[in-house]
Amino acid sequence: MLRLTSIDASYGRVQALRGISLHVGEGEIVTLIGANGAGKSTTLEVISGLIRAGSGTIAFDDQDVTSWRPGRLVRAGIAHVPEGREIFGSLTVEDNLMLGSYSRPRSEREQIASDLQAQYERFPRLHERRRQLAGSLSGGEQQMLALARGLMSRPKLLMLDEPSLGLAPIIAQQFLAEVQKLREEGLTVLLVEQNARAALRIADRGYVVETGRIVLEGTARDLLDNPEVQRAYLGRAYGEIWE
Repeated sequence: MLRLTSIDASYGRVQALRGISLHVGEGEIVTLIGANGAGKSTTLEVISGLIRAGSGTIAFDDQDVTSWRPGRLVRAGIAHVPEGREIFGSLTVEDNLMLGSYSRPRSEREQIASDLQAQYERFPRLHERRRQLAGSLSGGEQQMLALARGLMSRPKLLMLDEPSLGLAPIIAQQFLAEVQKLREEGLTVLLVEQNARAALRIADRGYVVETGRIVLEGTARDLLDNPEVQRAYLGRAYGEIWE
């Protein structure tokens, strides 16, 4: 479904990605793991068109989308739930959800209303809070809202950036379990997650990113069992809340 080939990207004069190549197959959960500043979030931002690739190609659904703008990519089926949630705090929960469908045509009005109800069924707490300002929600509720808003665009590929950041362990565990359910429903997921052990436990495959490069790739099980990955990313501090 998605293939990056030799992607370079920079912030001004600072090169953030150096020849990144990866692929995500339809129906997979693929995770990117690595230290802070390794280039994981930048990779998602390049895919979603927020940062322009300096070189290399991005193919999505058999189309070259390297130069596409973010809105066109959303319409094509890519949803990006960013780090920090980026909800609109001064708008209601329901207004935030409806903004997630902004790229869909008016002819889908009835389907959008049905999808809204589906998100309320997925996250009943959002239905309870639907008239509440989004900025007054708890961290876990805001993460539910960010995910549900992304799903309102009816994506083929869902990209999640640090979804468990700042959440209580039990809430983070429940959230990642919901990501597994989405895959079971047929959604493809590209996941960046601070808890590498938890990410690899729900993923099919993973890539290790260091200083803007892919240094290791493999099945999730192979990476979990890799001594170097265990030493660098899977210490007890990461894994203890998931045992």
